[in-house]
Amino acid sequence: GIQSDSSKRFAAGIDCEMVRRAAVFFIHTLADLCPELSVKGELAYGQPGDKGSVNLEYSKLDTYANTEIDKDKAKKNLELIGFDVEQAKDGFTLKVPSHRNDMAEDVDAIEEVLRLEGYDNLPSRFIVRTPEAGCRHPLSRKLGRIRNFFTGLGYNEIYSLSLISAPEVPSELTGNAIPITNPLSERLSVLRPTLLPGMLSAMAENIRFGNRGLYFFEIGSVYRNTPDGFKEPLHLGIMISGEVEPIGWDGDVRGSDYFDLKGAFEMFSEAFGHNDISFKDTIPSTYLDVEACRIIIDNKDAGYLGKVDAEFLRKADIPQEVYFCEVNMSLVLEDEKRKTYIKPLPRFKPVERDMALLLDASHDAAEVMQFVKEHAGELCSEVEVFDSFTGSPLPKGKRNLGLRLRFQPSARNLSKEEVDERIAVLSGKMAAEFDALVRGREGNGS
Repeated sequence: GIQSDSSKRFAAGIDCEMVRRAAVFFIHTLADLCPELSVKGELAYGQPGDKGSVNLEYSKLDTYANTEIDKDKAKKNLELIGFDVEQAKDGFTLKVPSHRNDMAEDVDAIEEVLRLEGYDNLPSRFIVRTPEAGCRHPLSRKLGRIRNFFTGLGYNEIYSLSLISAPEVPSELTGNAIPITNPLSERLSVLRPTLLPGMLSAMAENIRFGNRGLYFFEIGSVYRNTPDGFKEPLHLGIMISGEVEPIGWDGDVRGSDYFDLKGAFEMFSEAFGHNDISFKDTIPSTYLDVEACRIIIDNKDAGYLGKVDAEFLRKADIPQEVYFCEVNMSLVLEDEKRKTYIKPLPRFKPVERDMALLLDASHDAAEVMQFVKEHAGELCSEVEVFDSFTGSPLPKGKRNLGLRLRFQPSARNLSKEEVDERIAVLSGKMAAEFDALVRGREGNGS
């Protein structure tokens, strides 16, 4: 709670010895005011409780102070504030005064000694917790690189409170939420199980101030009560909304969308050496819209990204679309695979081919891309999606997926016939694997 003089008096308690002194003071005052008054009786009061003694070793006192304390000075200071002090070879034995209800252990006595000594008079000590002096901790270096990456993309880092209100907790995480026993207010009554509420609050505040293109990221802990106990994983949150570019003379403004967020995360993954990332086209959370997917790293569920549900935006008083990504940083940090390679520039011209597939909408784009990478041959250096479409005039349950393949030869230029043959073989495999209708064209559109 809030610290105040009243709370300090409450914590210190009542001095039982004060009852006797107050009674005697009252009798003397009454006698002075009414000298002719005669009162007979017996003064009775309870016996003050014995507060006991505390043993304080010199070695522990010096360890906490990080220096050698003058023992005679410490004894004198303690006696001045009411302690009876017996000084021995190895330490003090302190008789606790009746008014000191807060004195229970030797660390309480150490605090008094250091307070009376003066904290400013204690030496400071810089503790190096790195393998070598002058080096940053490896975790700090990794997080620094992540921050530099996103700020380089034009994102702004934000810091939100770890405490949120109970209604802000998504329904699916209610069982994992950790409530505060004695919160300062209802708005700060639960430890956040996700970064979403705090980032939405920052987004809403910026929108109210008229800011347009908003690109945020946050690195922070979330707190969850799980069957294995309390967990405090480090998460990365990415949130975008508003304009992609400012208004220009040459065209209309484009708003940020799902693919802007997904592209930013893919760039992040590539920059930090995680090429084994895939996306599952399933709605991963109740606070995301249908335009969402789950992030898989090393075949583990690492997070999700997508469009925030309209109900959450309404509660946060946000009138525009917001896209959000949250990923567990432990899967990124504990096995960072980033390596630096230097290779010469290509000597031969690359060849690009486009493929259009009509297949069942149940097939993920990531699944199709992975199949192409495995069966297109070692000369296929890149595979990317340039189009994905469902709806009329396509048959119900079908999807048109456009892929662009890039072949980079290393020994000589490839002929058109060689590329055609590779595409034909790959098309046959894809038609058989996905029951798809495959059409192809050259990368220049012909």
